[in-house]
Amino acid sequence: MHSPADAIKLDGSGGAGGGQVLRTALSLSALTCKPFEISNIRASRPKPGLQAQHLASVRAAARLSDAEVVGAELNSVSLKFSPGEISGNNFSFDCGTAGSTMLIAQTLLPIMAFGNGKKEARLVGGTENAFAPTSFFFRHSFLPAVSKMGADSALEVIRFGWYPKGGGEVRISVESTAGAIRPVDLTERGKLERMRGYAIVSNLKAEIAQRMKTRLLKNISEAAFCANVKVELVDAPAIGEGAEAFLLANYGHFHAGFTALGERGKPSEKVAGEAFHNFSQFDKSGACVEQHLSDQLLLYCALAKGRSVLQVERITPHLLTNAGVVSQFLPDAQIAIEGMENEAGAVTVEGIGFESGN
Repeated sequence: MHSPADAIKLDGSGGAGGGQVLRTALSLSALTCKPFEISNIRASRPKPGLQAQHLASVRAAARLSDAEVVGAELNSVSLKFSPGEISGNNFSFDCGTAGSTMLIAQTLLPIMAFGNGKKEARLVGGTENAFAPTSFFFRHSFLPAVSKMGADSALEVIRFGWYPKGGGEVRISVESTAGAIRPVDLTERGKLERMRGYAIVSNLKAEIAQRMKTRLLKNISEAAFCANVKVELVDAPAIGEGAEAFLLANYGHFHAGFTALGERGKPSEKVAGEAFHNFSQFDKSGACVEQHLSDQLLLYCALAKGRSVLQVERITPHLLTNAGVVSQFLPDAQIAIEGMENEAGAVTVEGIGFESGN
């Protein structure tokens, strides 16, 4: 156990913002038992300080790690987090708003994976949020990637949650790792083998989903990307209304997921077109790892035993911010990022081979 005097000092005002810094810090603090203090949380945002979904992540991580917390209040711009021992197997957390349950799940998953025994968490809030992974991205892109490394987990969506009503409910189950997780070599994606699409609506006319499906199929066909294509219509149970298009591209060696959300006044064809455009830009890049997934995998690469290499679509501010936070908690993990910010590049990580009880 580290004393509060040894707390890692973090600044939540720079880089990609305090939300990303906070979530990575919570995960690694709970795993390493290193306390941290973060100041200037989201200082540059229109609403600075901790918001409801950030507080939900803090309280959830604190419960899993029996942590002592100071400053866990709405709009607080500073926080002290001193973790204890990871314990318990079943948890339930409510955002109280339409805040993203997927961001909470990403915070908790590493903590759950390195605990003892299978763990399950029930999360209530938003599931299909802007500026966050949606449940489709989480289930079809993120989870298969971390499972490839040995962090076996599953997501069940009981009810979808859209802004502003929220009310979604998911259950995530995580098997404890047997020793250290595996590194990955994601430098060659291989040939595009198949594409799967989802046209998702909640409490809206079925015609909206059909129009998204038609546009996805039209765009893929006209660009002659792939012959093996299927698009599924999804009537998603929810309290509120919402629409989403999700595309999953399966290459020979890896996969990539692309999301676009609907909003009032936005044509169905534009929603589908955005998801397709995101895929098309990725495909042209020749990269193996889609830009959002790259920063999400960095923490796992640092914990893995051995060298991971990622050929990434774009070196994002989130990736650079995450690398800085990971290095503070795991100084023995060597992270090298080659390339210019906002351009394609390569990430090489020498992981520390973290195991429970390290």
